[in-house]
Amino acid sequence: MTLSHKIGKQIALDLISYDSTKSVLYVTQDILKMTENKSKMQDLIIKNEEDKISIYKQQILVYQSKEVEYKKMVSKLQNSLKLEKIKGKTFLYTGIGVFIAGSVYAITHQHN
Repeated sequence: MTLSHKIGKQIALDLISYDSTKSVLYVTQDILKMTENKSKMQDLIIKNEEDKISIYKQQILVYQSKEVEYKKMVSKLQNSLKLEKIKGKTFLYTGIGVFIAGSVYAITHQHN
């Protein structure tokens, strides 16, 4: 083998190695792009879920404030109902008292 034959053989081997390395580089770059795209998609999914959580937290706050208002309304209604019951009993007892007083008066003045 002559020096030029050795050099030619080495050049051929280097070219084959270069082509192989170049192919590996392209595949690696494609895998990197796919990985970056996957990472971007995962980031979007996480952002979406974080947005949902934020919306749910706002809804919970709204429902909690509604619950407070409902409790206040129920308390007012209960107090109003108690007052109406007291008024009703007072009216009933007053009516019974007037009826009894009237009956007593009628009985005592009937004979006169």
